[in-house]
Amino acid sequence: MPTDFNAKADEFIARIQSANITASTDVVLIFHLVKADDGSPIPPVEISIAPSTTVKGGPSQEQRRQFARSVFIGQIIANINSLVRPLSSEPIQMRETGDRLVIVQDVEMEIIDSQS
Repeated sequence: MPTDFNAKADEFIARIQSANITASTDVVLIFHLVKADDGSPIPPVEISIAPSTTVKGGPSQEQRRQFARSVFIGQIIANINSLVRPLSSEPIQMRETGDRLVIVQDVEMEIIDSQS
């Protein structure tokens, strides 16, 4: 049964919205792939989707932090929507796999806090 990538995106977004996301948080998507021509597995591709966000100026340091966190989370969600939601069982080319056509069988998400 093919993976429902829309459901995966919804799940990932819900996890992001409920997580304690800080400036030290990294969010990584792990794509599980097979070669399109023969279906043989290839090593997973990991892509960090956490942006670098800096806010300068503004009324107070706390307001800058809150705004930066909001922008940070919004960009992570936008990255999930652009990288996970459009996936299907059709072959694609990824920069990380060179000229090889691959099929994404599944995608996972890890939320990593480097201060832990």
